[in-house]
Amino acid sequence: MFKKLLGLNLKGLQIAFFAGSSVGAVLGCLAGIGMGATLGALFAPKAGRELRGDIKDKANEFAGIAKEKGMELASVAKDRGMELAEVAKEKGMEFADMAKEKGMKLKGKISDRIEDLKEAV
Repeated sequence: MFKKLLGLNLKGLQIAFFAGSSVGAVLGCLAGIGMGATLGALFAPKAGRELRGDIKDKANEFAGIAKEKGMELASVAKDRGMELAEVAKEKGMEFADMAKEKGMKLKGKISDRIEDLKEAV
């Protein structure tokens, strides 16, 4: 067989190679189909009632996990909200104090101007 392949030109070698690849691919597909059918028969689905029970159990399990995670997230959100509310309160008080201080300075300047105008008249 090798003598025949060596006697062929490059194009012939490519054809022989691809033909071999195709045969191997077809055989691989057939083997995979056979193995899949065998495994499918071994691990056939459960009866309807049993399968529905398993699905219900898994759904309840996931619902419990989701509820637990939801409660954890709600707790974290509540704590974070309280922290942010405290920060906002502090910043609001700082802003109010600053505004009051600026207002007092402005009031003092206006009072000084009024006194200057009274003296000028």
